[in-house]
This record gives sequence, structure tokens and C-alpha cells, in this order.
Amino acid sequence: MGVVGASVLGVPAAAFGQGIGTSKKPVSVAFWDGIVLVSADKLSSGDVSLENVRISLSGHGAVSSIQAIDAMMPVQGASPIAFHAWTAPPAGGSRSTFMSPVDSKGMVTLSVQLSSKVSVAARLSVGKDAAFKLREGIYVLAAGDVNWGQFNFTPNAAEPLVPHLPVATPQYVVIRVSRA
Repeated sequence: MGVVGASVLGVPAAAFGQGIGTSKKPVSVAFWDGIVLVSADKLSSGDVSLENVRISLSGHGAVSSIQAIDAMMPVQGASPIAFHAWTAPPAGGSRSTFMSPVDSKGMVTLSVQLSSKVSVAARLSVGKDAAFKLREGIYVLAAGDVNWGQFNFTPNAAEPLVPHLPVATPQYVVIRVSRA
């Protein structure tokens, strides 16, 4: 499955992997419902009224399985342009905030560069049939297939994701989405 704008990233479309929602998840995305982290593909719907969003990214954890995140900015009549939104420390900062329009398909696409030099698209969409639903709130993104039930989440803590079982905490990125 190719990704529109892959050539803008300088990454062959074939390098975008299996895609989201397959049995081999390159990334996992959860949504904070105020009580627990819920897999973002389990949300009932996105918010169709969103046209522009403010996205804040903050990186956490020691293992650098996520190297960078680009936001694929829609361009009318052309392929999306990659906006370099975040780089993992120590090469980059731990926090970044930017504005993004929701594209004509109702999506915000983040290109997540994994440590293996493979990029995968994490698409947040307002559509009810989308893999990850787009709405205002807090998301957590991690590389690989994560069992979110193994972690407690405290949104405003210095390290918001803490295991409540004896498991390792993955490197993760907290994504805050608000109406712009």
C-alpha cells in the first residue's frame, strides 16, 4: 500500500510497510478517554466538524524506536508536502507544536520514521470506518503492537505512561489534538 507524497519524503512508497490495522502493526495508537487508554481503532467515530487542528507532540522513553514524525500537509491540486514536525532527542527536542488542516478526505496523516529507517503512515481520520479516529483529545503513539491495558496514563505527569505490570515502557509520543 503506497502513501501519497512518499516521494516528497525521499522514501520509496514500498517502504511504508503493511499499513495500519494489519496483524503486524508497525505503530500502535491509543486515545485517552479520561479514564484509560483505548486503542484509537476502537473509537466509535471521529469529529467531522474538525477542519484545522493544533497538534502538540512530546516524546518520552529511552529507546529510540521512533526517530522522527513528519506531518503530511495537504496542498490543493498537488501531492502533500512533508512538514518535519518532531525529531527524537538527543538530535531534536522533546516537544513540538504545529497547526494542520484536515485534508479533503477528513484526515491528518503523520509519517512516523522508525529506527529501522522505515516510515509508516499513521492516519487520524474523522470517518467512522477509519483505522484511527480523529477527535480532540490526547493520543499516545508507540512503535509496534502495544497492549495499552498494561499501562496507567497520567496526562500531565513528567512521564505520563507508567506500566502497572512488570513490562518495559516503550518509547512513545504523546499527541495532543485541539481545534485550531
